Amino acid sequence: MGTRARINILERETIVSVPLPLRKSQATIATKVAEEGEGKILVSIYKQFDGYPGGLGEELKDIAGDLEIVNGFGVESEEQANGMGCLAAQIIKEMKEGIGGVYIIHPDSEDRGEEYCYNIYALDGVVFVLCVDTCHPEPIYDGPLKEWDTSNVYED
Repeated sequence: MGTRARINILERETIVSVPLPLRKSQATIATKVAEEGEGKILVSIYKQFDGYPGGLGEELKDIAGDLEIVNGFGVESEEQANGMGCLAAQIIKEMKEGIGGVYIIHPDSEDRGEEYCYNIYALDGVVFVLCVDTCHPEPIYDGPLKEWDTSNVYED
């Protein structure tokens, strides 16, 4: 119900995630990605409520799980995003329902008390997610978004 989360949409489309150590500040993780240099966060989204995997994880799956990441598109492009910027815009469009609740925040912003962090990236045109409970160093899930079974993840 009151679970906060951060979503990072990563700029490069071939980013590989690496282990995520916790920052020194409470309830915030350091996001690390690598692909011949550092991957950059394109946009960070802060969701004030229902950030647990069964809430936000399912929402992200519904929004982006079936999308293919492409470079250029044609007439038949309903289940596609034209790069990570297009994917980020589609996610924001679907999540935002008026004032409050969902915010765009600076990727380097201070700890906002997020209980979960979701890093969205793509490999070979497939949307992936890395989900971390910020109180535990081990990822909850790191793999294709559409294959994530969020029903076996605990809720707050």
